[in-house]
Amino acid sequence: MDARLAGKSVLVVGAGASAPGWGIGRAVTAQFVREGARVLAVDVEPDRLEETARLIADEGGACQTAVADSLSLPDMERAVQGCVAAFGRIDVLQHNVGGGGPGGVLETSEAEWRRLIDLNLTSAFIVAKAALPAMLDAGGAITFISSVAAFRPVAGSSPAYHAAKAGVVQLARVIALQHAAQGVRVNCILPGYVDTPEMRRRHAARFGAGRVEEIMQRRAATIPSGRAASVWDIAHAAVFLASDEARQISGTEIVIDGTQTLQSAPPYLPPG
Repeated sequence: MDARLAGKSVLVVGAGASAPGWGIGRAVTAQFVREGARVLAVDVEPDRLEETARLIADEGGACQTAVADSLSLPDMERAVQGCVAAFGRIDVLQHNVGGGGPGGVLETSEAEWRRLIDLNLTSAFIVAKAALPAMLDAGGAITFISSVAAFRPVAGSSPAYHAAKAGVVQLARVIALQHAAQGVRVNCILPGYVDTPEMRRRHAARFGAGRVEEIMQRRAATIPSGRAASVWDIAHAAVFLASDEARQISGTEIVIDGTQTLQSAPPYLPPG
């Protein structure tokens, strides 16, 4: 069987990982390469980007890299130009930038609110604004990583994170509608709990390294499927949305949460 993304040119923004190992952005980048895509991997942190390229090379694959800030339009325009120069076009834009934090409205400072809105939502806007002109002639697929927090409150998570992730979903829908006639498809992936190195690092910092497995198991026990998503669950969905198999899918969301958000009980938050 041919690779599902053979011949496609992909720009991945947020291709690094904030903790060692396979984070979502890194796994998505690797899976695109495995599926035959030509990939320009972008991240603001050179060391994180270098590690992504190394892990892909260890598998026998290769990607090109560029250091750029997703909150800088000139940076993103240069990344787009680099992708077009290297591959001739952009078929797929994948946006993996984001992050959250604890606290409610009273605990969230104005500066933290603006930081999280920018990190999660403004970056999506800037990346799309930079890449769209290169995609309008031949069409293509844009995928944003949002979160189930876009439509359901998650206990203990920042209101700015929720608002930003909801904004990403609506941004994707608007772009999808505005540019459908030009063959541009835009969708979101909404993960629930995902077992990532960064999540494990946060649990270790909060509860101690010796309790990480316990906390992860307790989280998984609240999910009807019995497990948290892996980063590869997210990566496989990203490949599908980027592929021609999804050519009639646009302006919608794929929820990856093992049916957790279908429950009436609020998502589980480990005790402090």
